[in-house]
Amino acid sequence: MEKAQVACGIVIGTAADIDVRTGFQADVIKLINLTDFSTSTWYRALLDENAIAGTASGTLSLAVSTGVNLIKIDGPVGSEVVTVLEASGVKGLFANGFRIESDAGVNDDAELIWWEAIASQRRFIRAVHDGTTSSNYLEDRSLDFRELGVTAGWVVINFTNDNRGVVDEIQRPTGQTRYCRLTIAGGVAAADFDTADVCFIMPPEEEQITAITAMA
Repeated sequence: MEKAQVACGIVIGTAADIDVRTGFQADVIKLINLTDFSTSTWYRALLDENAIAGTASGTLSLAVSTGVNLIKIDGPVGSEVVTVLEASGVKGLFANGFRIESDAGVNDDAELIWWEAIASQRRFIRAVHDGTTSSNYLEDRSLDFRELGVTAGWVVINFTNDNRGVVDEIQRPTGQTRYCRLTIAGGVAAADFDTADVCFIMPPEEEQITAITAMA
């Protein structure tokens, strides 16, 4: 397995969006304001634009829509074209930077911000079930699981109801253009998927090995 990638640097707060080039898709982004010591940390398991915000005293809270987004930066310095990407989708694989939102707690005008970006070789996908309640499959129509590399034998964790299962098949439902549905080996009678359930999909070698078949 290749080593994780790490980059770090400084930017000056502007109270406007700040775009930073890393050169890779980050899984963890850490920010600290070196004036007031507030922090903002984004993990790929969080929603886009969210973060865990911290105060100088150490109080932590979820910052909703006032955190970090992954971005893709194209073009030479001075003529950059920036596209905001969804971290979970296949486009997120092409991220080469991140955006500090204008209203992020650390982004105070004229204050120094230290940033660190870390990319792991471990892969997981965050999905939200937008099929019907009590489904015996996972479906997220914003994702194409084939493009994301999912195959039979990968593990699905339903974080909302704390169950696990193994992918049986990747399907493209009628009327959809993406392979956005995962059926589960052995059925899911005791662990169906309800609308808006949050799930994580990953290779079996990256899951807790004693829990892989808990859903079936």
